[in-house]
Parts: sequence; structure tokens; C-alpha cells
Amino acid sequence: MKWSEIAFDWNHVRAFLATVEEGSLSAAARQLKQTQATISRQVAGLEQDLGTMLFLRTGRKLVLTPAGGELLEHVRAMADAANKVSLSIASHSRTLQGRVVITVTDGVAANILPRILKKIRLTAPLLQLDIRETVELVDMAGREADIAIRHSCLTHKDFVSNHIGDIDAYLCASQEYLTSLGSVQQLSDLSQANFIGIGRIDQMIEWLSNYDLHLVPENFAVNVQSGVVQRKLVQEGIGIAVMPQSDLSDNEIRAVLPNQFSISVPIWLSAHRNLLARRSVKFVYEILAEDLGHYFRTLSD
Repeated sequence: MKWSEIAFDWNHVRAFLATVEEGSLSAAARQLKQTQATISRQVAGLEQDLGTMLFLRTGRKLVLTPAGGELLEHVRAMADAANKVSLSIASHSRTLQGRVVITVTDGVAANILPRILKKIRLTAPLLQLDIRETVELVDMAGREADIAIRHSCLTHKDFVSNHIGDIDAYLCASQEYLTSLGSVQQLSDLSQANFIGIGRIDQMIEWLSNYDLHLVPENFAVNVQSGVVQRKLVQEGIGIAVMPQSDLSDNEIRAVLPNQFSISVPIWLSAHRNLLARRSVKFVYEILAEDLGHYFRTLSD
């Protein structure tokens, strides 16, 4: 096998095949649950990898070039092989049993995990999934959880950790609360504002100081242990909180000084090496790594 000659990305190949089978980039995007721009970029990436045009673009229609037609036969064979592998894995996974404990923040648990957990349950219906949603770190070394999805990396040599992606976050507040603050031109203007903390306030104060936002415990009008509760309190106009960009899609929530305060919060997937020797934990870990990775790659496209 000449590995160096295999220079293309399977995701690009899949985008090409879906575009041919479905008849358009938009239809392929719907089937693959991605944006049309992502599919177009993946097809263009395959063309670049192979050094040839696969489609002629005539108006809104895509027509296969001779090179594209020749590639199609091979790609269909690849897809058939991939389907056989998937069926084999699915058959194998249905024998998996036991309980797998996952610790995760409640925001990720509520907004990202449900579809992935559904996939795990469909492919391994005998597995039991125990989701421990908390902002506090659990004792992974003490086996309080099998898998962790956290904002920090477990660097101990006994743990395997993968950086899955990043979440952009901002200072967020309701329009009502922003109006009550009056003119806010710089971060120092927030020295008397109310904040909604999450987790340990002392750690938040130290963390925010790294971004030139200097607060004291008295700034924190309310402190919670749940990102979902924090969001509700922001909507009610109680104060400001650091929240993911996705929450800004809510018309009731605004970014505060986004040009001065914008951070990227990492997401790490971790597990103890010994636990990954268990088939059930390894199975769940690998699906989480693949699907969470796909989720964050889609965000960045």
C-alpha cells in the first residue's frame, strides 16, 4: 500500500458522491446535515487534492466532467465498503453492555449531546449512559466518571485527552440591563455592574482578570451552578454573564463590548487509559470524539 499517494479526505469524497446522487449541492447538504457552503468547499477541496475538475458548473446545474464520471465508479465502491464496515461495527456494538458515566457542563449536555447520545443508543441499545452535568470538576482519578467533556485538559500521563474544538464566548446581557447601565465604552465601565457567576467566584474573578476585566466578589449579584439557569437570569435582566456565541441568537440577549471582550473556550474530551481498555468506554469515547469534532468543525466552516 502506497500510503503517501492517498491524499484525499473521505469527507470530501462523501460530499462529491452525495452531490452526484442527490443532484445538487443544496440537496447533498440537506442529506449530510451540513451547510451548502461546506459541501461546496469539500467538493472543491477534492478537486484540488486530485488536481482535476469534477464538475462543470453551467448556471445552477452541475455536470460531471469525464474525470468526475470515472471517479464516480470508484467512489461508489468506496461507499459500499464503508457501509459494510458500518454494518459490521453496528452489529458488534449491539453486544456492548454496562454503564458509562460522562461528566459534562449542562450547556453542552443540553445543546450538543442529545443527538450524539441518540446515535449511541441506536447502535448500542444495551449500554446505559449516566450523564453527570456539572460545572465542577469531578475526581476522574477516583473513577467518579469514565469520560469527561470539559473546558480544561487532563494533563496527567494516565489520561488520554483530545482537543475537540472551541466555543466563542462573550459578555452577554439583556437589552433591558444594558440600558440601565447607561453609557458603556470600555471594560472599566463595568466595575459597578452586576454579574452572574457560575462555579467558584474566586476562580471567575482570577480568570476574567486575564482579559482585563477586573471585578470583586461584590460584583456577583447571583452565583449559579448551571449554564441553563445562568442564561435565564441574563434574559430576566439580572446582570452580565460570560456566555457562548450561540446564545446571541436570542433577540433578548446582546453582546457587551464584543470588540474588547471575545474569548475562545476550549472543549476537551478525556478518559483514563485503563478505562479505555473497556470496550464500552472505548466505544462511547470514539463516537463522542468523532461527532463532537464534526460539530465544532461545522461551526468553524
